Amino acid sequence: MFDVSTDEIYRIECCRYMVYVHAKGVSRFVSYADFPPILEAQLPQPKEFGRWYKRWKGKIAPDFWTQFYSYQFKNAIEASRQLAWGKLVAVVKSLLSVTALQQLRDVYAYEKYWRRNF
Repeated sequence: MFDVSTDEIYRIECCRYMVYVHAKGVSRFVSYADFPPILEAQLPQPKEFGRWYKRWKGKIAPDFWTQFYSYQFKNAIEASRQLAWGKLVAVVKSLLSVTALQQLRDVYAYEKYWRRNF
């Protein structure tokens, strides 16, 4: 999200509505609303989509979401886990740009191919 490596992060504090991140060259509060939905939480409801659109003052999710979901596809240990991430992305696909969605589809297909064949 901040384009820093984990080695450059000094401290992360979880507060009630936000996370405080202090890293080399970065000191910011981040709302939990900025983080993409994850498998371990409830699926987002349609009313939340409107809140995201309003928050972003546009119609697409931040690039961080695409990077996050690509990482999840690449690091899913089991095919069932990768499929679960794919289903979650299918739920939030209307929040993603056409380019981001295609990039995620490509990563998913690539990882699925390697998982099956190697």
